[in-house]
Amino acid sequence: MVQYYGRKKPKRFHHPEAKDDKDCKDDKKVYSTGPLENDNNKKTNTEVAFVKVLNNDRNNETDVRIKVFSLNGEKTEIVDDAFTLAPGSSTFRAFNVRNTAEYEIQIQLENEIDVLVNVFGKNKDGNLVAAHRVLHSELSKIDSLTKSARFLYVASFGNDTIQIYNINNPRSPEHLGEVNGVNLSGPSGLAIIGTTLYVTNFSGNHVEIYDITTPTAPTHVGEFNAGNLVTPESLAITRNTLYVTNALDPTIAIYDITTPTSPTHVGEFNGANLNIPTGLAITGNTLYVANFGDSTVEIYNIKNPRDPEHLGQFNGVNLASPTALAITGDTLYVANLGDNTVEIYNIEHPEDPEHLGQFNGANLDEPEGLAIIGTTLYVTNFNNNTIQIYDISDPEEPTHVGEFNGVNLDEPDGLVIFPVES
Repeated sequence: MVQYYGRKKPKRFHHPEAKDDKDCKDDKKVYSTGPLENDNNKKTNTEVAFVKVLNNDRNNETDVRIKVFSLNGEKTEIVDDAFTLAPGSSTFRAFNVRNTAEYEIQIQLENEIDVLVNVFGKNKDGNLVAAHRVLHSELSKIDSLTKSARFLYVASFGNDTIQIYNINNPRSPEHLGEVNGVNLSGPSGLAIIGTTLYVTNFSGNHVEIYDITTPTAPTHVGEFNAGNLVTPESLAITRNTLYVTNALDPTIAIYDITTPTSPTHVGEFNGANLNIPTGLAITGNTLYVANFGDSTVEIYNIKNPRDPEHLGQFNGVNLASPTALAITGDTLYVANLGDNTVEIYNIEHPEDPEHLGQFNGANLDEPEGLAIIGTTLYVTNFNNNTIQIYDISDPEEPTHVGEFNGVNLDEPDGLVIFPVES
């Protein structure tokens, strides 16, 4: 998958049968699969969706842009892929949709003369999913691709703020402002459901609640604790359940967020497995918890979100004070604060992660937070006040492509990305 960063204006070309420029084609055609149901609790769901593109025109290239959206209650862009297809050639793109209850694929063709597109899905065993086979003639024509805006929120622990960035160009974030409003005290972890942003106050033992209907101007709408939080560090959401790590308790508190602005405490868990729990990440019915205190990652089954079942743990001598987790497809990244690396695991089998390697490239200095958008991974450097940017087009071989700060960050910690579709 290749993240779309903007492309040169499509070349104008002359159709072989055209007599003058009036007959030249320079148009766009946009197609949609429509919503495809993909119940992630069934063994027959699509894990990888394929888009096959064939350019039958022998004289002209065509520009292709593909967007994939998760429709899990909200429409969220998960892939934006752009490429140029040479005359008389074909290619395919594969997109991981494993964690989507529903998804949609949109395909834009520019300078189309004779181009065909098919979409099909394969399950975890590599077998075709008949319900997700969409031929060119079955695709729906739509007016345009769904427009997206992307915002990155960064918890700036040292100056008690949340910094806001525009990341429409993921490699060149634009600073838009900050928020505090005297509500923050050691902000650490961030999570979003709908237009509600949660921020853990590590020093204040609360979680703050913001309305981000206007992404650049969050409005404080409340906070919660109810005596359940002690040095809250990180957050993760599955359906209507919010998990909050209590770093020094050490437990994970469970809240019902059916009403996002009024969370209700419904329990907590530990089971003697946790020792300074920090980062959280969820894939399907599996919850991973970074255990800073004993350098492990704990694994829980959360099919019943309010009653997690401990399945095991892993380390393999690769982890050193892990702080943050992030998942893309079947790849899990674990930030190691203790040795300034990010470890890479294959989680095709969620209960038995396979270590694939690690990266640093001398760019990391106490990595604390991870966030992924498309094929871009952000890593916060707590100790040098920067955020490092990696291209993860090949998830197993991240490539460092830049960093940013803009003098706005002071001990950056957690991050969260807010995509807005229109």
